[in-house]
Amino acid sequence: MPCRGSKYVNSEFNDILDQLREIINKYSPKYQFVLCGDWNCDISSRYQNIKLSERQAALRNFLQETNLTFNETDVTFIHPNGQEVSTIDYIFRSNEIDPDLNLTKRLDMLPSNTSDHHPIHTTIQCHFESKIKKVEKNIQYPSKVNWSKIDLEKYQTEITNKINELEAKEKIIDVKDLIHALTVVQENFSKKSKPHKQKNTHIWNDEIALALLNNKKALFDWKEDGKPKSGKSATLRKNSRSELRRARRHEIARQRDEKYAEIMNTRSGDTKSFYKLINNQRKQGKTSIAEII
Repeated sequence: MPCRGSKYVNSEFNDILDQLREIINKYSPKYQFVLCGDWNCDISSRYQNIKLSERQAALRNFLQETNLTFNETDVTFIHPNGQEVSTIDYIFRSNEIDPDLNLTKRLDMLPSNTSDHHPIHTTIQCHFESKIKKVEKNIQYPSKVNWSKIDLEKYQTEITNKINELEAKEKIIDVKDLIHALTVVQENFSKKSKPHKQKNTHIWNDEIALALLNNKKALFDWKEDGKPKSGKSATLRKNSRSELRRARRHEIARQRDEKYAEIMNTRSGDTKSFYKLINNQRKQGKTSIAEII
């Protein structure tokens, strides 16, 4: 809030209170409020039997009109001469909040505090109800249709037949029945397949295929041998796994070099392709730079 000393300080103070009052009146039917900060106005009990200034009266009227209250603390402002002189820091809360849950207190002797104000602390217990419902795990959703791999004419014929069946039963088709019929047709044309466990399936060549075959054979022999921690079968399994990883790293490096070469080759001739390749490179979401193009 504005400090004293300005010619229009009281009008600025009242203007801010009017803005807060408007916000509270707008949202008070649904919400409760907590306002905290440096109010630059002392409304502590020391002024209970003393005539209030214009600013003090305005702040007390604001609290009464908006149904706000507070728990009084010790003096919070320190004068430059080192004396604690006034309580101008408050945490106002709605009356509906249980006062027992609002334990406001002044924090003293904080080494990290270099301000001329003592910080104040409060605890308010809040309850939130989640509106997100748990999704049932057993729900099965229809697979997405790969339109490039189905017979569109056959699909259209099947849709037409389903609609004709519904029209034959009743003149006005119920929307739920229509959606159900379309869903059934979609499920019949969807090719359901289990997701491939191997990541980066585009990383493949004859060397990787041979290394994978040797790795599977070594794994089988190692299991047949009783899964020993050392010995011939354990060594072969370790070496075959290292060879498979090496082959994949080589293929990844080769594809990366080809991509960079393609970017550099299209830079001077095909501007559209060049920026397309650059955008694809940025979409990989890397947080570090290994090469500068």
